[in-house]
Amino acid sequence: MVRIQNQTSDDGELRAPPSRGTEFTEQETLDRITANTSPTHGYYPAGSLTDSVRPLQRKPFEPRNLNINVDKSYKERGNLPSPIKSPRSFRSSFLMPGRSQERVNTPNRVPPPGAEKLSSAASSPRLNGEGSGRPAEVSELPTPATKTGFVFEHFEGNMVFCFGGRFQNSRQRPINIATGLMVVIPGVLFFAFSAPWLWNNISPAIPITFAYVFYICLSSFFHASVSDPGILPRNQHVFPSPQADDDPLRQQPPTNDWTLIKSAESATAAMEVPVKHCRTCNIWRPPRAHHCRLCDNCIETHDHHCVWLNNCVGRRNYRYFFTFVTSATFIAAYLLGASLAQILVYMSREDVSFGSAIDKFRVPFAMVIYGGLAFCYPAALMGYHIFLMARGETTREYINSHKFIKQERFRAFTQGSMLKNWFVVLCRPRPPTYYSFKAKYQPGDQRLGNLRDRKLTKDKDAQGMELRDVPPATGFQGPAALRQEANTAA
Repeated sequence: MVRIQNQTSDDGELRAPPSRGTEFTEQETLDRITANTSPTHGYYPAGSLTDSVRPLQRKPFEPRNLNINVDKSYKERGNLPSPIKSPRSFRSSFLMPGRSQERVNTPNRVPPPGAEKLSSAASSPRLNGEGSGRPAEVSELPTPATKTGFVFEHFEGNMVFCFGGRFQNSRQRPINIATGLMVVIPGVLFFAFSAPWLWNNISPAIPITFAYVFYICLSSFFHASVSDPGILPRNQHVFPSPQADDDPLRQQPPTNDWTLIKSAESATAAMEVPVKHCRTCNIWRPPRAHHCRLCDNCIETHDHHCVWLNNCVGRRNYRYFFTFVTSATFIAAYLLGASLAQILVYMSREDVSFGSAIDKFRVPFAMVIYGGLAFCYPAALMGYHIFLMARGETTREYINSHKFIKQERFRAFTQGSMLKNWFVVLCRPRPPTYYSFKAKYQPGDQRLGNLRDRKLTKDKDAQGMELRDVPPATGFQGPAALRQEANTAA
């Protein structure tokens, strides 16, 4: 019998095998795995290896200490040692707790009889065995996320936001507050001094109808004043900054400020549809979009900036604006007629003079005067915008068209008939907003800028040139070639 005894020494440190892309090799060697050469976090030098890997770690010139004994008594097998039962055998592991349960219930595990547990100086990062030479890992506490604020706090436009970005308005004089009071105060006076008498003496339908129109007027005013008119996102088409060493005469791709969509007919050349690049918002504006210098935003289908709303009128709030103007016209006429009817009916029933009836109902008579005055302006606006919608134009387009003679004027966005133009404006769906101002800010959003202060402070450096102290000029300020001659002459 040839018996090969392989004697190895575990005293010296052995080099860990090269990583095969995994943290451990075989499921059967979980208790004995200590080698890990993967360059991941938590690697520690290993001190023991499995039997299948240990022969691979020998140095090429290391003596192997192999003794070969040639003996012919191969039939005598009584002197062979009995095999040691593996701890993973069925008999030894039957009715024993699993590994996950064993780690929880038994902190210091005792190997089964007949099996030897190899000592290890380190363990795998995934199997942090107890009693190993690896120091205990300290769990890192999650650091609280930095509060980046909301979208409206990073918006660069000249806007004021309220209630967490739900309402917005231009950073100008709040004339819209006065406009709202001009609607609310007459309505309150009507409900206090005219509605009870009209309900009992004429018909309950009069105050009910007035309340409905008053609600529509107030609601449309609120939506038109504090909603997003259609602000286009910024910084979508940023031009690269010019380099100092670039040759201005070198041929490059065109980066002009504007371009024109050429029409097929030469007769309409004077009324082209411009598509311009906004240097403030760094975007190519779509057709019918314009930059408002008061709001400092590019507005989609911009009609005009309404000072009474303190907000721009664009694609997303034009219907609210038109509804407000129309309902304000009707409520002014209704206020005038209902208050005047109250005075005339009282004069007829009580058989008194008109002066006595006015003396009886002074507040309704004041509402008659107020309704007559308040009817004119919204009625003019309502008629003007009905005319514009029938033509398929906005206020800005209509004003700019008068720069050309009538033969050269052209309406590019008309549908061909008044009914279609009205339907397109009043019945089209409201598009979604490009900004969700009440949402949380995501770092890296190119549409937004740095976190700004909610209260603007006066900055001396931001003043105009007329408010600054201009220092006197010192020395010669001409070309550099003549500077030396000027200094020599002086």
